[in-house]
Amino acid sequence: MAEAVVTLPSVSVTQVITANAGVDQIVEAASTVLLSAAQSIGFITDWAWTQTSGTAVTINNDDAEIANFVAPLSTTQLTLVFQVSLNSGSDTDSVTITVLKTPVTEKGGVTGPRVLYITV
Repeated sequence: MAEAVVTLPSVSVTQVITANAGVDQIVEAASTVLLSAAQSIGFITDWAWTQTSGTAVTINNDDAEIANFVAPLSTTQLTLVFQVSLNSGSDTDSVTITVLKTPVTEKGGVTGPRVLYITV
């Protein structure tokens, strides 16, 4: 019985990566804001969140699909822009976060985040 050797051409498959940094948000000062790339498409091996404009904040978990930061206090409305980069820059997307100005008390001080206490 004779053996036959068959050589097949190599096939290259390219998977599309589509970054999605989520919808723009309007948040209160001092609130924790989630940055989510959960709606991104494709086989994603790494995420990198960076801030591209606005008052500087510290991004927690900046190398994860879902990151977060605390919105800064300000006497004016702020606009912060963040970018997520997937698979070492294969695709990027940005999200804009609008931070509402910090409420001011009658004595001129700023208030912190609203806290609701429930007594049971």
